[in-house]
Amino acid sequence: MSDPALERGLWVWTLSELAFVVALLVLVANSLFGGGSFLSDVSVGVRVAALVFLVVELLIPLFVYLDVRGDPDRSAHTWVHAAAMPFINLFGVIAYLDDRRRRRERAE
Repeated sequence: MSDPALERGLWVWTLSELAFVVALLVLVANSLFGGGSFLSDVSVGVRVAALVFLVVELLIPLFVYLDVRGDPDRSAHTWVHAAAMPFINLFGVIAYLDDRRRRRERAE
C-alpha cells in the first residue's frame, strides 16, 4: 500500500472493528461473570461459546499483525484489515496465509 492516507484510513477502520469486538467481549464476559444483564437469558454454555468465539475473533488479526510486522512489503498490512473483519476473518487469514506462501515461493 503506497498511499499513506489510504493506509491510515484502513488502520482507523480496522481499529474500530476491533474495538467493536472488544466491546462485545466485555459485555459477554461481564454477563458471564455476574456483573451484567447482557445475554442473561441465555444459558452459560452459549455465553462461554460466545466468549471463546470473540477471543478467537481477536486472536486472528493479532496473529496476522505480528506476522506482517516485519514484512518490508507494506501491502501485506492490508491483510490485518481482512483478518480483523468480524465473522469473515477466517477467510481473511486463510487468504493471507496463501498469499504469504506465494510471496515466499517467489522470493526463493
